[in-house]
Amino acid sequence: MEPNLPVIAEAAFEEAKQRAAHWIVCRPGCDSCCRRPFAITQADAERLQAVATFEIQARARAAWQRLQVDFPGDAATGTLTDREDWREWFFARHQGVACPALDEATGSCLVHQQRPVACRLYGPLITIGGETSDPCPLCYSGATAAQIEQTRVTVELPPGPSSPARETVIAWAFASMTLP
Repeated sequence: MEPNLPVIAEAAFEEAKQRAAHWIVCRPGCDSCCRRPFAITQADAERLQAVATFEIQARARAAWQRLQVDFPGDAATGTLTDREDWREWFFARHQGVACPALDEATGSCLVHQQRPVACRLYGPLITIGGETSDPCPLCYSGATAAQIEQTRVTVELPPGPSSPARETVIAWAFASMTLP
């Protein structure tokens, strides 16, 4: 049985937030991490599609139109390449493209309960299944490297399928679907 990654990630984030206390500044309205594309899993994409609205899909189609021109992978399937250098270039190039689920007026996520695991892990220092998330540059202001390390939360995952999950971006997940 596969682990429930969204639940595990949420628990890890809450533990890291408690350990890091005042250094974690994540809150509604702090949305700089939502203004760039990043990789999400196919399972995340499917969860997002289940809660899509026409408004989110319209924004996703506009974002995908901009992103697909130099998408590093298969734009037809939305599958990102495994080449980290291409991915990093793409994500940096499209810094400023807002997530379609971001309510830009309030800085809040319109699909917060179904947000991807990557969103749930961003901010504090978390290692989950051997992968370490990058701490938000707005967090840990004034903390030393040793203090940051003391807040790390490490989560070991039970053995599961060994094949890597296909990854995409949020704009493709919403733009590629058909709403009823």
